[in-house]
Amino acid sequence: MADDKYSQRVRGKMASTGRSKKADRMRKMNSKETLRGEDHDYGAVFVEGPTSVNATDLEVGENVELGSSKPWFQGRRVVELDVLARSMNCEKCSSWLRLSDIKDEVIYGMASFLYISCPSSACQHISLVPTGKKSNGKGFDINYKVCLAMINAGMGPSHVNNFLTGCNIPPVDASTLRKKQKELAPVIIEAAEASCKEAQREELECSECSELEGSFDAGWQKRGSGWSYNSHTGHASLIGINTGKVVEFDVRTRNCSICQYYIGKNEPKPPHECNVNWTGSSKGMEPDMACSMIQRLAEDGYTVGTLHADNDATTQSRLPRSIIKKDDKTHVKKNLSKRLYGLSKNYKQLKSAKVIPYIVRCFMYTISKHQNSKQSMKTELATIVPHIFGHHEQCSPTWCTYVKDPTKFRFKHLPNGKALSGDKLREELDKLAQNYIERADRLLNLGSTQSNESFNNSVASFAPKNRFYGGTKSLKARVSSAVMQKNEGYGWLSKVNKNSLLSPGHLTILHGIRKDRRRKQIRKTQSTTNFKRKRLTIK
Repeated sequence: MADDKYSQRVRGKMASTGRSKKADRMRKMNSKETLRGEDHDYGAVFVEGPTSVNATDLEVGENVELGSSKPWFQGRRVVELDVLARSMNCEKCSSWLRLSDIKDEVIYGMASFLYISCPSSACQHISLVPTGKKSNGKGFDINYKVCLAMINAGMGPSHVNNFLTGCNIPPVDASTLRKKQKELAPVIIEAAEASCKEAQREELECSECSELEGSFDAGWQKRGSGWSYNSHTGHASLIGINTGKVVEFDVRTRNCSICQYYIGKNEPKPPHECNVNWTGSSKGMEPDMACSMIQRLAEDGYTVGTLHADNDATTQSRLPRSIIKKDDKTHVKKNLSKRLYGLSKNYKQLKSAKVIPYIVRCFMYTISKHQNSKQSMKTELATIVPHIFGHHEQCSPTWCTYVKDPTKFRFKHLPNGKALSGDKLREELDKLAQNYIERADRLLNLGSTQSNESFNNSVASFAPKNRFYGGTKSLKARVSSAVMQKNEGYGWLSKVNKNSLLSPGHLTILHGIRKDRRRKQIRKTQSTTNFKRKRLTIK
């Protein structure tokens, strides 16, 4: 009968007898404040010292199956030694307890309660011993920290359990991790928004005028195939040029897991906080996020004067006309490479591994060299194609060594050290060069979205593109984590711990400091000329 299997409702749903009894025990333990833990200054209250809880009050004999029938002795456990040491005394006679006298264990995520029998023959009382701290009115701290660690590592509930079971540690129920993630998501998002507001203030202080200058770019959580771009989610960032910090970010999603669940069952959707905030195309997310971020900055009293972005015409048309738009140097290079690789399908000389990168370097070197002079840029762009085809009459001796010794001159990056040939190929490259000569005015004072591309890589580490987190607030929490890491460094996790009324974690702080120090060393090394030359050689 259904009445035998399901005894009562737990969280609004009919639950099995075992689950309902477990919920009853947890409610009684919360009401009696049976847990002891270390006191700290983050708003959480812990009960110090032993608290008398009789086995009869917890219905140990009735609800808990004591004895060796349950494999409590199997596997490994995560235990807070300080909490366990201060709880290892009998609640009735204060005698010291022994782990060898454990009768049973009730697991709650990564923590558990140990039922330990008093070794005194005159007492034999069964005491309840927690293996970790528990905040007042909340669950075990370790379960919240596992959820934060899951986000920080870019994993999901299944990946966490794969790791735990591989270490022979009891897995955490996926619903427990999702519940904790739902509670922590607003805290992470709020911390990221506060970090952005601080970055806005710093950027304005570093700016030479009263307006902000930033770089904008968007990213999507699904890879485009080259002809199909249908990601359900996307994110965007606006990064200050002077500080390199995220001053504003946004997320768009077309999916809600609750709506999808009830639509699949053909049932009416209950009232809930729907996760959907976009119904248009994936490509339409980018201009919408750009406009919304600039509008929010204006509401906070900040004006964007100059914006570095790609050559997306839709985004440019929707921006306020007062904003000065700078083309992105990285996207100019990408578009040039794309056109050359398109030509390589018809011309075999371009298929050599070094030819197209060499042509791209010639164009980009000229564009970067003449950022303040339109006429000199046009003049030198016109000499690139003749130089590649072996005509050096107009070449400048500052970058072409043919003038110094014509007899020994050889191309380092062209096949066999010889110039390219072919009238049709030269005609196509002349058309390409002429196109850039005509838009020389747009190539002046180029901006850069390289910091935004770096941020997109960070987002991909928190929310990998082969997994979907856009049906809940999990995606925005993961994007917010990337914002915190960009602005605050790897110590962001300790700050979120404090905001969540958890201890910051001594080892967490030390690991963040080491990671930040390592990142500074890598940046310093990668900025050297020798490193860049070696990287180019490896390519």
